[in-house]
Amino acid sequence: MIRAGARLAAMVALGATATGCQIIAGLGDTTVQPPVTACDPTAAFGPATFVDGLNHYSDKTEHVHLSSDELTAYLSVAQTAWWDARIYRSVRTSRSDLFGIPQLQPDLRAAADQAELEISVTDDGLTAFFDGYTTNHATILYRIARATTAAPFSDASPLGISSSLNPAPVAPFATADGSALYYLVPSTPPVIYRSAVHGQTIGDGVPVPLPNGFNVTAPIVSNDELTLFFSSDTPAGVGSGDIWMATRQRTDQSFDMPVNLSTVNTLLSEFPQWISPDGCRLYLMRFSESTNGFNPINVYVAERPAP
Repeated sequence: MIRAGARLAAMVALGATATGCQIIAGLGDTTVQPPVTACDPTAAFGPATFVDGLNHYSDKTEHVHLSSDELTAYLSVAQTAWWDARIYRSVRTSRSDLFGIPQLQPDLRAAADQAELEISVTDDGLTAFFDGYTTNHATILYRIARATTAAPFSDASPLGISSSLNPAPVAPFATADGSALYYLVPSTPPVIYRSAVHGQTIGDGVPVPLPNGFNVTAPIVSNDELTLFFSSDTPAGVGSGDIWMATRQRTDQSFDMPVNLSTVNTLLSEFPQWISPDGCRLYLMRFSESTNGFNPINVYVAERPAP
């Protein structure tokens, strides 16, 4: 297995409230208009474009996760190789601006002799989940928290699920509110699991079934848990590793047959990393052509068109 490196906007004017609509008041009459949406959620994503500022370590970046406003990025960056990666943080002032140079986050780690790989941070910025890789070649999932966004993270604690599954789970991805955690057990074939989260208590893992034939890696979900993205090297894809998307109508249902994001995928390998709360932008990593023996891994974003 290769390790990689939804909220619709609604506006309520003049203090009025409504459900599923925008109310505009004026001169004794009220006009009801449809809710404002940033994109067509049923449309295909456009071609992925380079994310300026997040490719400072293009030959060493292992993973990226964004804040809900897309102004903060957490990156796992290899020091010499993926097994000694550390967490960095980069910020920008608006989505149209360049991300600043990533800065090492010494508080986001479990132990001095471990690497920190995939990281997922809740919308409030107070809880993070990541997988640590030890010098004994073991992978452990951790939870770490802080009291305020101005405070450092502290007291990383292992999740009990790590010892109950074999092989040990990797690639944690938390829902925006932190109520559920998705992760991957890299068995043969790999299996996606979901655990409910209640404060510091992590529930037992429940498999997320997918049709046979998908060698899954890098699973992520939308805020409502109705859309699943993952990468797979199935021969039915476009390139050596493609992003696939599966949907469902309710969270108690199985996901439908995955579809290939052919407008995003290339002959290279792509891995989904994060989906915006409104479902409009998909951030991904792409392995580029080998240069001097290295395969640069760059961060891209694919966007759905406006309605």
